[in-house]
Amino acid sequence: MDLSLPQLAEECLKPAADYAYSLQKPDGHWLTELRSNISFTAQYVCLREIAGISLRQSEDRNHFRKWLLAQQNPDGSWSLAPGESGDLSISVEGYFALKLLGVSSDDKAMRLAKEFILSRGGLPSVGIITQFLLAVFGLIKWDEIAQVPAELMLMPTWSPVNMYAFAHWSRVTAVAMMVLRHHQPTFPLPAELMVPGKSFLQELYPDVTDQRLRFYPSVSRLWQAGEYGRCIAALADKAVALMDPIVKKTPLRAYSLSQCVQFMIKRQTESGYASFWPANFNCILALYCQGYEFKGPAIKRLLHAIDTFYIWKDEAGMRNQVTCGPSWDTALLLLGLSDSGFGDERLDKTVKWFKSTQILQIRGDYEVQAPGLLPGGWAFQYNVSP
Repeated sequence: MDLSLPQLAEECLKPAADYAYSLQKPDGHWLTELRSNISFTAQYVCLREIAGISLRQSEDRNHFRKWLLAQQNPDGSWSLAPGESGDLSISVEGYFALKLLGVSSDDKAMRLAKEFILSRGGLPSVGIITQFLLAVFGLIKWDEIAQVPAELMLMPTWSPVNMYAFAHWSRVTAVAMMVLRHHQPTFPLPAELMVPGKSFLQELYPDVTDQRLRFYPSVSRLWQAGEYGRCIAALADKAVALMDPIVKKTPLRAYSLSQCVQFMIKRQTESGYASFWPANFNCILALYCQGYEFKGPAIKRLLHAIDTFYIWKDEAGMRNQVTCGPSWDTALLLLGLSDSGFGDERLDKTVKWFKSTQILQIRGDYEVQAPGLLPGGWAFQYNVSP
C-alpha cells in the first residue's frame, strides 16, 4: 500500500532520531561538522608549510588531497558554497594548496583549474583575503595590498571607525592582519617544488610580463562611475601608504602593535584565538612576526586547538572547518527531537549541559558597546565569551 507524505515522514523520523542520538556526546551535547568551503582547508595546508610541518611528509597528505579534489567542480573551479558557480579566489587557493601537497600542475584537475582561473582574470584579479595569503609567500607584492594600519586599534569607540564597531569575526581577524601588514612577512616556498627560472604560480598569470593586481579599480575610474565612497576609501588608502614608512618607525606604531598582541593573547582559550579559523591562522603568523616561536607555548596552544577542534576526518577525507558550533548543533537537535515526538530522558542531559555552559560571570567584547548589559548568553563555540 502506498503511503501518504505525512506517513512517509513518520516512517523516516524514527531512524533519523536514532541516528541523532547515536551522535550525542556523553554529557548530552552534540558536535557535528560545520561544512565550509575549501578556502579554510587550503589555508591550513599553507599554515603547515609555514610552520615547518608540511603535509607532504605526513600520512594525512592523501586525505586532504582527496577531499580537495572531491570538491572541485567539473569546470575545474571551486565554489564558495555547494551549487554556486566557481569563484576565482577560492579556486586559486585550491590550486595553490594542491600544488603544496605535491600535485603536479600537469595533472588533469590542475589543468582544468588553471583554465578556469585564467578565464576569470588569473591571479592578478583575486580578492583581498587571497592577496594576503599569497603575499605571505612572496607571490604578490605587499605594497600592492590595501593598508591595515595598526593604529586602528587605538581609535576611540565614539569614532565611526573603531574596532568595536566591527562584527566579532571581522574584529578578531583584523587585529592579526594589522600586525601582518606592518611586518609584511615572506615565508619560503618548498625548494623541491620550484622550477628554475619560474615563480611558483607563474602559470596563473595571463601575462607573465605584467603581474600587477587588477582587483582595485583606479581612483579616476571610481570617480567617473559615481562610486564616491569607494573613491574616498581608495584615496585614504593611498594617503596611509605614503605615511606608513614614517609612522611604522614611531613609538605610536610600537604601542599599537603591543595592543594588538595583548588583544590576541587575552582572547586565547583551549579552543584557540576567538575560536574562528581565519582569526587563528592570522594570529599564529602575527605572533610569529612579533617574536613568538612556532614551538613556543602561545603558538603551540593555537596549533593544538586547530587540530583538536577544526580538523574533520571521515571517509570523504580530511578538511578544516571555519569553526565548530556545539551550542548551535545542540540547540537545533534538542528542538528537532522534542518537536518530532522523540524526546526522552536522554534530553535531560542536554538541558543540564545548556545550564552548565551558560556564561554568567565573564563579560565579552559586547561590554564596550553595552556597558550595562549583564552576561547570560552562550558561546557559539567552546570556551569563548558571548
